[in-house]
Amino acid sequence: IYASRTHSQLSQVVTELKRTIYRPRIVVLSSRNNLCVNPQVRDKASGNLRHTCRALVKAKSCRFKEGVERFVRDMTLSGTMNFR
Repeated sequence: IYASRTHSQLSQVVTELKRTIYRPRIVVLSSRNNLCVNPQVRDKASGNLRHTCRALVKAKSCRFKEGVERFVRDMTLSGTMNFR
């Protein structure tokens, strides 16, 4: 797992990995500002977006995050999701 705060840092890592024989699976995840689908959160300004998102997640009130967690749990338990 590699985490970065900026897209330019991620691009640099991908470029460096391409120079090696190592070919890991790569998934780039973006910020809440770009990926959040919750209308309660999306309508907020950037700073308020983070605060609103964290508050909903902490209170387990974000139906989207709860839905994803339920999906992953169900798939993992049923054995249909392979994380190798």
